[in-house]
Amino acid sequence: MPALKLINTVALLAASLLLSACFPVYKTLQPYAEAQVFDESGKKLSGAKTEVALISSASPYGYEQFRTVVHPGPAGIARFYKVKDFRFESLTMHGIQAFSWSWCVRSKGYETVTKSYRSDGQFEPYAQFKLKPGVSTACPMPQY
Repeated sequence: MPALKLINTVALLAASLLLSACFPVYKTLQPYAEAQVFDESGKKLSGAKTEVALISSASPYGYEQFRTVVHPGPAGIARFYKVKDFRFESLTMHGIQAFSWSWCVRSKGYETVTKSYRSDGQFEPYAQFKLKPGVSTACPMPQY
């Protein structure tokens, strides 16, 4: 009988450790993505006066993790390269971190455009933005 009690105790302890322990996960923090930027007439916008930001956020809290800002090249395309990293996750009641991404595009003399997605499945990695003339404002500040 004491051996059975010992086996049950060890099994319960092992199960508790397994469920509460951290484990490594190789996650995509930023996908490969491209954004083309045009004005209303279809002219490509590029150079230092135009910036495209790809913003990475993580749920369950929805806080911004980081953002990458790129100036489009002569073809009007801003390229973002995939970023993957190991993260340590644990099995908790609110789940694991799930990343989602959003765009912010601004250019001097044009209205700023932002586009957010609720999940990684909705994200458009090959986006096109047509900017309207107007006042350029700063991209939204990070939420922490």
